[in-house]
Amino acid sequence: MIQRGINYSSDPCDNFYNYGCGSWAANNPIPPSALYWNTDEVYVMKINQRLKEILEERSKYDELPPVQKLKQYYRSCMDKDAIEKEGLEPMMTMLDATGGWPIIMENEGTNLENLTWQDIDNAYTQNYGISSFFGINYEPDDEDSNRNILTINIDGTSSIKKKLYSEEISLPDPELTEMEEIIKAFAKYKGTKINEEKIDKEIEDLFLFGDKLDQINWLQTIQSIYNNVNVSINASRPVNVYNKKLLHKLAYLLDETSPRILDIPISEIQDPYFAPGMPLAFNYGSVGTVIGHELTHSFDSNGQMIQRGINYSSDPCDNFYNYGCGSWAANNPMPPSALYWNTDKVYIMKINRRLKELLEERSKHDKLPPIRKLKQYYRSCMDEDAIEKEGLEPMMTMLDATGGWPIIMENEGTNLENYTWQDIDNAYIPIFGFSSFVDISYEPDDENSNYNILMINIDKISLTENKLYSERVLFSNPDLTKMEEIIKAFAKYKGAKINTNRMDKEIEDLFLFEEKFKDIIRKSYENVFKGLEINRTKMTISELQEYYDLAKTENTTSKINWLQTLQSVYNSVNVSINASEPVNVYNKKLLHKLAYLLDATSPRILVNFVQWNIVYQFVSFLTKSVRDIDFKSTHEKYNVTEQKPRWETCVQEIPFQNALSYLYVKNYNITHNIKAAWCGTSRNFYEEDYINNDVHTFPRFRTIGSASNFVSFSKVYNCSVNSPMNRQSKCNLWK
Repeated sequence: MIQRGINYSSDPCDNFYNYGCGSWAANNPIPPSALYWNTDEVYVMKINQRLKEILEERSKYDELPPVQKLKQYYRSCMDKDAIEKEGLEPMMTMLDATGGWPIIMENEGTNLENLTWQDIDNAYTQNYGISSFFGINYEPDDEDSNRNILTINIDGTSSIKKKLYSEEISLPDPELTEMEEIIKAFAKYKGTKINEEKIDKEIEDLFLFGDKLDQINWLQTIQSIYNNVNVSINASRPVNVYNKKLLHKLAYLLDETSPRILDIPISEIQDPYFAPGMPLAFNYGSVGTVIGHELTHSFDSNGQMIQRGINYSSDPCDNFYNYGCGSWAANNPMPPSALYWNTDKVYIMKINRRLKELLEERSKHDKLPPIRKLKQYYRSCMDEDAIEKEGLEPMMTMLDATGGWPIIMENEGTNLENYTWQDIDNAYIPIFGFSSFVDISYEPDDENSNYNILMINIDKISLTENKLYSERVLFSNPDLTKMEEIIKAFAKYKGAKINTNRMDKEIEDLFLFEEKFKDIIRKSYENVFKGLEINRTKMTISELQEYYDLAKTENTTSKINWLQTLQSVYNSVNVSINASEPVNVYNKKLLHKLAYLLDATSPRILVNFVQWNIVYQFVSFLTKSVRDIDFKSTHEKYNVTEQKPRWETCVQEIPFQNALSYLYVKNYNITHNIKAAWCGTSRNFYEEDYINNDVHTFPRFRTIGSASNFVSFSKVYNCSVNSPMNRQSKCNLWK
């Protein structure tokens, strides 16, 4: 077979795959019903044809009862006329025998009081060997290989999980449309008159329940497997339980789900690639094969992209970056709105264009509440006419709801006695998920990766401060002019009559405070740039409070109630935490520096900063005149006159990342997006800022520096000694 696939006209040194397989396709044409065809499929087809012959021919084994059953099953499966004649009646009879299918019945016609989901599941386990929630099987006992032991597994072996898991690998996720059409076909066959809205709501509930994936009598459940063969077991029977913690998660999900949803049987499709009943060598081999296969697809596209960037007129021994990327800029012109352009940006643009299409087109996922919210948000962001009509009123209303923005109010109009900066910051945390002074997030717990732990980091700061810091790196430092123009735009909109000198002084104070705050962050980054490790301390909230209070500050402006602050993160989801909750605190010494800065700052400046922070965070969603102020101050020095398209801003700024990711991975194979990110181009002024502020050097220097140090590189390209890409003195870590 291998010999018949060889293409002897191909040079194996040019393309070994074409040499080894170049004649395979011609000798093995793909069948008209197949999506793909390879040596595996050829052997499977050959075996299936043999099985077909065995099942259809007479045999000396036909008198054996198992063989009789086998052939009877095959003949029944092949008798399509009988299947059409029977219709859905056999399945409907089976459903009715277990109390019926509530989704195609009126409420008064159901039998939920007499038949629970446990009763129905046990009946199907006994008759068909499958449970809807877990796989019950057997495998050799590790302690005695002469006997088998029962296994219970929830991850990947129950009929629900089989379908979901296998479809994630090889098929689309079970579609809402498919579920809807099948259920309505049964309803039509049954002839019941069901309210359309009711059945749509129940289908949506069922779909959401299946996509997430009380009392279980385990002895009764497992005994149901043996009922057909009259074998009795007792509670002392040993079982192997895989990932037993998942049973608790299943219990919580079942506990919060109505019986009506649970009483709907779900069929299985096939076993997953990775199955506990298979030998470990097969499992890990299969996983490795899948990973290697998928990565190969990315190498195909990367190889083509790299090839298009090569400048064959350049000598790789003189300048390997120019050789490898010399043609890249010509083939990938920089968009007029970009400051720099590289392979990262090319892939991001490609992904963003796909997201734009997904957000604008109708989809089978549109009935899911998160997707509805996601698309509603995108439409609102794109509706510039509505944004202009609303003006700054929505933002002004939000500022007024937290006591107002003192910098655009007269002294007598402020409310600093009732609204401290701490009150305002805590009010914004549950709504927008960020604080003005620390980043509050979560990450996997090192001691138990099944759990997440709260994380406090002053390095990352709030979303706004991240934005400000990144603009210092990518563009220029946020300047006084931008702050001044945006604040005065709000003052003008409010119609307040404010002394110009007083406002200019307050803006200057605010700007200087912001610079002092960022100095704390810069010093931290400088330590990281020098190669020092980021310090992380795991402590309880009460220990965090004790440490912070060691700063011994005097003024109320420096006081932070950490339990109250962290609790505000959970207020919107009604989760309560206490002072014993563990947190990871990064670079905790910076908290004392923050305390001293807060202690030395007036309440008015701090409230101004928190309100400025929230305003600047939402600049992208404000009126065009305000957006133009931001664009001009950050792009003008680089001679960039064109703003990026509105759709691009709306795609990038969407907060519902989980929903957006769900929509993307359901439509695209993400393994094909792996990239090679070295080639790129940028504007001259941008490079000056980049080299002064960023921890990384330019890709061309990183390429030349590392490649010229590799002995193997010099051998492959035959670079002479002391040529630019083959330094005689090389850096060696080990001798």
